[in-house]
Amino acid sequence: MLYLTLIEVLELHRRIIEQSGGGSGIRDIGLLEERDRPAPNDVWQRRTVPKFA
Repeated sequence: MLYLTLIEVLELHRRIIEQSGGGSGIRDIGLLEERDRPAPNDVWQRRTVPKFA
């Protein structure tokens, strides 16, 4: 699966606003930046991978 980079998301947002109108800018850029950080894997592992120790 391929994911868009933050730069690509911002460019896509800019183009959509340019074509359809509306307010420019991002309400909370921090939320977009957070998606680039890896999610904690311990939740997934607790549900799917048995612990042998």
